Amino acid sequence: MKKEKTLTLLSPAKINLTLDVLGIDPAPANTQGYHFVDTVMHEIGLADELTFTLLDEDKIIIESDNPTLPTGEKNTIFKAIKLLEPLRKAKKQQSARGIKVEIKKNIPLSSGLGGGSSNAATALKALNQLWQLKLFPSRLRLLAAKIGMDAPFFIEGGTAHCTHYGEKVQILPTVKLPPHLIVMDDEKSSTKEMYEGLSAAPPPLSKMLSKRQHLLDTFSINTSSCRNAFDVHQSQKNRALQKKLLQLGATVVHTCGSGPALYALFESEMIKRKVYKELKGHVRFIWQNQNKN
Repeated sequence: MKKEKTLTLLSPAKINLTLDVLGIDPAPANTQGYHFVDTVMHEIGLADELTFTLLDEDKIIIESDNPTLPTGEKNTIFKAIKLLEPLRKAKKQQSARGIKVEIKKNIPLSSGLGGGSSNAATALKALNQLWQLKLFPSRLRLLAAKIGMDAPFFIEGGTAHCTHYGEKVQILPTVKLPPHLIVMDDEKSSTKEMYEGLSAAPPPLSKMLSKRQHLLDTFSINTSSCRNAFDVHQSQKNRALQKKLLQLGATVVHTCGSGPALYALFESEMIKRKVYKELKGHVRFIWQNQNKN
């Protein structure tokens, strides 16, 4: 009996250390109404676990421990597989035609943490290896952009300056985050409505936009450099949580993507752990980074 080939990869979440929305593209027929953005994305330790198993049968099977996650054509992993299938067939592989993906879901759905985009990028990387397609990261990023504008970032992860609709990625020296929490206690608002709200009342642009060249060399994390244009458009409940985190000792609190998850940075592990214990069980979701020191 032929041994199945399996690969397990972590699919990390991201936060936006900065996020400025520069306006909607005036050619929606070609761009689906995407907005221009300027953002610094940073990969964090919170991650889904994806296990890919090659199958002899020509079929796609996606299973998840989260019953609310779509596992059919709407799943971003499914979309990634379909993008790579023509390339696999072009290599005329006679075996390992199908794929089974098991998803251990740790990143909350519809949170602004990029879980779906990360899953898509991770699937592209996994199948590039398992199907021996030998695609370079630049090609994988182009394919990832067909699935979502955040997906190209996750091909290499780390810290990156992302522009245009978010799919143009320039790798930065990876920054080390101070102790941090991810907290979510609200439902996701429509991303479309969130962007429409920004178009109607755009916030002032970040100071970091005038320092793009500096971003290529270093990015310091502090209260003046971190920001998110969506902060002021969050729900009253989310703004109250943001205020509470600051009162409890966080030095920086901002929205992840368009929300509703928040990231909170702390000066010390002691303060972070104290806040984690105080909020755990009282919010819908909370995660803390693990200090490796």
